[in-house]
Amino acid sequence: MLDTAILLDDKGQIKSEYITDLLIEVISGKAIFDSGGEMYACRHPTVSEQDQGRIVYARVLKQSVSYGVPAKADLFERACQLGHISKRQLDEKERLSTLIHNCTKSRSLTTDTKQKTTLDQQIIQLQHKLANVELSIASILANSAEALAEQARNIFFTYCCTLGGDMLDEQVWKTWREFKQSTDYYFINDAYAATMRLLTGLPSIIIRAIARSQEWKSIWHGAKESGSPIFEGAAGGWDSNKLSLVWWSEFYDAIRNNPAPPPDEVISDDAKLQDWLNAQVQAKNVRRPTAGDVHSKPVMIRDGTGRKRPMHKLGSTKIAVNQSYKIRTPGIKD
Repeated sequence: MLDTAILLDDKGQIKSEYITDLLIEVISGKAIFDSGGEMYACRHPTVSEQDQGRIVYARVLKQSVSYGVPAKADLFERACQLGHISKRQLDEKERLSTLIHNCTKSRSLTTDTKQKTTLDQQIIQLQHKLANVELSIASILANSAEALAEQARNIFFTYCCTLGGDMLDEQVWKTWREFKQSTDYYFINDAYAATMRLLTGLPSIIIRAIARSQEWKSIWHGAKESGSPIFEGAAGGWDSNKLSLVWWSEFYDAIRNNPAPPPDEVISDDAKLQDWLNAQVQAKNVRRPTAGDVHSKPVMIRDGTGRKRPMHKLGSTKIAVNQSYKIRTPGIKD
């Protein structure tokens, strides 16, 4: 697990001693790791290797089913019958999923900035709780045919993407047979963990910090102005780090190109920038009174009592508001 705390300073910027390595890791698609006092590297699988991994998955899945390993759906049903997955867990998962859905919907409807921020925090808390429930269920399903096939694919990626040599550019295991015959299990575990971290991608907080760094902005704007490709190869072959970095770079460009952009200290702080975005949404949703809202004297009619009252046409009433409104949100229990 990457420790993001040591990479960022108190202003949310990547510390100078880490920026070069992280930026090169994203651009090259290669990460360095240590095992047994020696340096190694792992890289993202090529499209061809991903296709081979797909074949590995399909073969192991078919083989596992033929050996009687239960499919995930069957294992789930059996685990529920035996009580290994309780009704309470399933009810909690459904409850949390519903709350996340309702909070997300509420956030899209409210125009109150503080309420949006509160809902953002609640959604994050609910997602963490849901992840814990799903993790406990997933641990029970780890012996399903699909889980074994997924593990086999990841092991295959570890074999073909682990690098050694003086410049960490040589494949450690020359053949699949050599890898399967290896007994250096500590090294294999280290290589597997490094490959999984690389495939998972850097956390969003790190990618955003890279996108804000001066080193990356120089590369980004230089490529845009010259029309040259930002990364090697077709975009269809870019890994998750590259795609995420491009997305956040375009996001920050849009923020800075705003007619009234926030100051740099706001852009550099994820929480403050979210508050600024919430305020922009609120400003667009609030309808200000205009001269057209001043209506002429209404037509008067007599009601059943003989008294005069203004006549209203169906659908003609207009209401102008100059303050945000809150909506009722679903109750959230611990």
